[in-house]
Amino acid sequence: MVECTVITENEQGRYPWWLWPNLLSLDAPVVAVAWAWIFSQAWGVVSLPWELWVTLGVAVWIIYVLDRLWDVRMKRDGGELEKRHEFHQRYWGGFMVGVVAGLGWCAYAALFALGQIVLGYGGFVMVFVGLYFLICWKGEPGVGSDFGKNVVASLAFAFGVGAGVHAYAPVLPFASMVVCLELLTFAGLCVVNMSAIDFWKLEGEEDEDAAAVLNMG
Repeated sequence: MVECTVITENEQGRYPWWLWPNLLSLDAPVVAVAWAWIFSQAWGVVSLPWELWVTLGVAVWIIYVLDRLWDVRMKRDGGELEKRHEFHQRYWGGFMVGVVAGLGWCAYAALFALGQIVLGYGGFVMVFVGLYFLICWKGEPGVGSDFGKNVVASLAFAFGVGAGVHAYAPVLPFASMVVCLELLTFAGLCVVNMSAIDFWKLEGEEDEDAAAVLNMG
C-alpha cells in the first residue's frame, strides 16, 4: 500500500510560491507545451488533437520526476539534497502514483488517440531519453561529463517538444526534423540554461530559488 502524505499549511510556508512549480516538476511540462505551441505556429500546423498536448506535458513530467527520484537514490550515500530532491524524496509515494497513472495515459494516447506516425517519432525521442539515463547511471560526475549529459538532455527535450507537432505537419518529412534549425536552436538554449544552473551550483550558491526561476525563464 502506498502512503500518500498531505502537505500541511506549515509545510507550504517553508517554500516561496515561485518555487512550487519546480518542486512539483511542473515547470518543464509548462515550458514544453509553450514551445510546442510556438513550433506549431512556426510550421503552420493549425490542427492538433488535445490529447497531444496532454501527452506531451504528462510525458515530460514523468521523465523529470524519475530523473529527480534517481538523483535522490544516487545521493543516498551522502551529499546534501536540494529542495526539489528533498521534496521528491519526502513524497515519493505520491509521485510514483502519478507516474503510473501518467504511463497509463501515455499508453492509451499512443495506441488509440494519436496517429500511428507519432509512435515512430516517439521512438526516436526515447533513444535520447534512454541515452540520458544511461549517462546518469554510468557516468562519473565532472565538468565534461555534466556538459555531455546536458547536451543529450537538451536534444531529448527539444526533439520531444517538437516531435508531436512535426508528426502532424503533412509537408514536413521525418528527416527534416533531425536537422530542423528551430529545434536545434531550442536545444542550444536548453544547453545554455542547464550549464548556467550548473555554474550557479559550482559557484557555491546555496539558495536555489534563483536557479528555479532561471529554469522557467
